[in-house]
Amino acid sequence: MAEKYDVAAKRHLETATTLLDETKLDDAGYHYGISGETAIKFALTQAGLSRQLVALNRNNPLRAHLPSIKQLIKSAEILISTHARGRMSSPIAAVLLDASLQTRFAGWDINIRYADERHCPLREEQVLEWRNDAEYLVQNLVF
Repeated sequence: MAEKYDVAAKRHLETATTLLDETKLDDAGYHYGISGETAIKFALTQAGLSRQLVALNRNNPLRAHLPSIKQLIKSAEILISTHARGRMSSPIAAVLLDASLQTRFAGWDINIRYADERHCPLREEQVLEWRNDAEYLVQNLVF
């Protein structure tokens, strides 16, 4: 089954917004992070990088979650910038390889999904920051 990262990014963004409207902050925050993560993965696959990234084995950003995906992208920056092809090469350079990616989703962790006490409950201002991050990535990476 081929992953549909673009569909997932939009779906999780919509779900997160609905949950935020219902003040379900922990769940909204989780879905905003997943939306951003799948937008990143969409850009990487659409740029024809899957084969090169798979060769990285455990350091493959396509198999990572936030926040580690950001560090893996930074570590693979030369590979990504050298091999990115097509219409995604410019957005990848402007968004994924820009230093600002490292500050997005600050404090987000995949363990929010398990209501891990180290990460939950979430504060509204934190969730709103993640909403902005997710919207930015979806708008700039998912066409």
